[in-house]
Amino acid sequence: MIQLTVFNEKGEDTGKKVDLPDDVFSVEPNKSVIHQAVVTYLANRRQGNASVKTRAEVSGGGKKPWRQKGTGRARQGSIRAVQWRGGGVAHGPKVRKYTKKINKKMKNLAIKSVLSLKAEEGSIKCVEKALYEKPRTARVKSMLASLQLENKKILFVNDEYSKEFLLSAQNIPEVKTALAASVNTYDIINAQNLVLTPESIAIFKEVFSS
Repeated sequence: MIQLTVFNEKGEDTGKKVDLPDDVFSVEPNKSVIHQAVVTYLANRRQGNASVKTRAEVSGGGKKPWRQKGTGRARQGSIRAVQWRGGGVAHGPKVRKYTKKINKKMKNLAIKSVLSLKAEEGSIKCVEKALYEKPRTARVKSMLASLQLENKKILFVNDEYSKEFLLSAQNIPEVKTALAASVNTYDIINAQNLVLTPESIAIFKEVFSS
C-alpha cells in the first residue's frame, strides 16, 4: 500500500501519513478503457450547433434565371444553386449530436487506472484541508510554491465544494479544481500533478473501491 506524507499549506511535513487504498490507486491500468473514457468525455463536450442552409432551404430562386438554350451561357436552374453568390451550401455542417456513452463500471475503472498511473509516477501530493473565508489567489500561489508545483498543470481534488477556494484557484491558468466524487478521467490524465486532501482520498475509497 502506498503511503503519502501529509503537508500543510506552507509545504511543511505535518508528521501525518495517509494510505492510498490499493483497489483505487494500485490497480493494473487499462489503457483501452482510459482511451474510451477520454474520447467519450471530449465528444460530450462538443456542441454540434454549426449549421448552414442547403439550396432547398435558401429563400428565393424559384424562377429559372434565363431560358435553357440560345443565350450562349451555361444552363442554370436556380439562382440559389451552390455555385451562385447567396446560394445554398453543398455538404456543409448541420446540427448534430456527438454524445457518446460509457457504462459506470468502465468509467470507474478508467478513473482508477489513471489514479494508479499518477501514484506510480509519484505525481500525487497530499495537503491538509484548508478553509478559505474569502477568495485569495495569492494564497493558492504561495501554497504551490511551497510544494514546488509552480508552472505545472495541477488538479486540486477536494471532498466538498468551496466557492471561495474555487474563485481563488480559477485565476491561475495551470490550475483546475474538481470534487472527488465527480472527477473525470480527462482532467486527471491531463494534470501533471494531483493535490489531494485526506478527506478527498476517503471519498475516493468510498466511491471507487470495488
